[in-house]
Amino acid sequence: MRLTTRGRYGVRAMLALALLPEGDTLSVTRLATQEAIPVHYLEQLLLALRRADLLVARRGMKGGYALARPAREITLAAILAAVGETLALGPAGEDARDPVTDYLWQRLQRRLEQELVAISLEDLYFDARSWAASRSDDARFIV
Repeated sequence: MRLTTRGRYGVRAMLALALLPEGDTLSVTRLATQEAIPVHYLEQLLLALRRADLLVARRGMKGGYALARPAREITLAAILAAVGETLALGPAGEDARDPVTDYLWQRLQRRLEQELVAISLEDLYFDARSWAASRSDDARFIV
């Protein structure tokens, strides 16, 4: 099981927005540069996240994107679903018909889904801050 680029970039963009001081926004161009994500690709992801009511867009001189609600209310599952990410465990094709291991893959899939719902953007925020604090040479995540 691997996250696609859509999933990785979607989570990175949301985390970057969660790290902003409350009330601040980030433009698409600045976010793309900061996260090393192609602008066109990022625009598509931000639109999907906005349609899922995870982001708000503000126009004007200080416009840009911000979280639509507190980071503690946004789950990793919601972010991944918004960008069209699907995580499937288990074998594909002919091997998927093995009844001996099918139950195992179903159990693992349910556990994965439970974990994705349990992890909030706030959890990722604090993990990022802890990681940054442990690396004195990278202050990008320290707010």
